Amino acid sequence: MGILQALVTDTQPWCSVFFKTSCFSLPKTISDCDRRVLTNLCFFRGNYVAIVIAFFLFNLIMNLRLLLVMIFASSVYYVINLRKSYNFQGMVIKRTQCLIAFAILVILLCYYAGMRMVFVYTSETSLLFVLSHAAFYDKELLWGTKNESLMENQSKIREGKLSDEELDLV
Repeated sequence: MGILQALVTDTQPWCSVFFKTSCFSLPKTISDCDRRVLTNLCFFRGNYVAIVIAFFLFNLIMNLRLLLVMIFASSVYYVINLRKSYNFQGMVIKRTQCLIAFAILVILLCYYAGMRMVFVYTSETSLLFVLSHAAFYDKELLWGTKNESLMENQSKIREGKLSDEELDLV
């Protein structure tokens, strides 16, 4: 599944689900935290991808040199793709060779413009945000399954409708 497809198909509603404050709570045990992280990473996959992209774009915009390198690289890439081959001092240079040489140049320019720090900042901030949301968001509170099942079990215990096996599970 591609990144854009994950954004389109797997994104949950932002206000009504992702930022629903009543669903945030501290996990009671480490295994509960582990379960929450695993289920939330699958459930909010599209939201988390959008957050990582947003942090990357924010850091890219804040680094003006790198932004200019990216604009330059995009425009030169467009120009290179206009033709299949180029003549340079009697030699025919194929588009693939031009793109390889250009990719090496862009990698060097990105390195000197501070691309590694953009990746560090993006990975730090997005990892902190995504993991903290995944650990503290309890999806069971969203659907009300945790509270309803607990209330049903308590009412059955009071009425004496649970068998001995069900009492052991509660």
